[in-house]
Amino acid sequence: MPMPRFDSVFIEISNICNFRCSFCPLDLQTRKRGMMSKENAIKIINYLKKDNITNKIKLFFMGEPLLNKDIFYIIKYAKKKNFYVTVFTNGSLFTKENIENIFDSDLDELVISLHTITPENFIRLRNSRMSYNEYIKGIKRLIFEKNKRNSKKPKIYIEIAYTEKNIFKKMFGFNIIKDEIDQKARDIQKIIKHFGADVDIKKIKFLNEYKIEIFPTTFIRMKLIHPWREIYKKRHKVNYFKCFKPYDHFVITWN
Repeated sequence: MPMPRFDSVFIEISNICNFRCSFCPLDLQTRKRGMMSKENAIKIINYLKKDNITNKIKLFFMGEPLLNKDIFYIIKYAKKKNFYVTVFTNGSLFTKENIENIFDSDLDELVISLHTITPENFIRLRNSRMSYNEYIKGIKRLIFEKNKRNSKKPKIYIEIAYTEKNIFKKMFGFNIIKDEIDQKARDIQKIIKHFGADVDIKKIKFLNEYKIEIFPTTFIRMKLIHPWREIYKKRHKVNYFKCFKPYDHFVITWN
């Protein structure tokens, strides 16, 4: 069978979100807000399969995917078609029901944008009525259930954000606060203990990102947080450059 034409395809099943993160341009968009119907999702999945477009589906673009009530039906359908399915989430909706559905859906990968480990930064970054303790409890609940089931799936990535001073400054003409890598390593050690894991900080290696396995197939990783909100505001003033991403993946929006 020939190789798929794209590495992956993002399917936006919702562009509605329950958070208003300070770095996200969602509220600046003029697009209509809504949820993708399961009927449209099925059509898209069938098309991607029929024409061998990709074998990897990522349910995310703007918005929170778990707000779409049909998400687990969509995941199960994609898995029946032999797609590798990833869901990106802000991590705020790990109710008991959603957690059970996550494990029952045969989801391959779950990426949780934790971003911060302090209550102060949570309030500053997330702009949510949800408390930090409630938020962390949900993620702990998910990890506990995975360990209880001794389940290898989904592979879980809990992402902690960091910024880098010089990467975008020259390109887009604004300043970004620099977080020291050593400080973030200490932050990772704190969050590892927070989730009840016993992992040596010395095992953390910095390549393109920090990544450490705290439980079987459950990882903490450090991810560069892009200043998408500022980029979106200045999109008519930036110095454009070649982007090879369209050759690798593309997005299908909810409508």
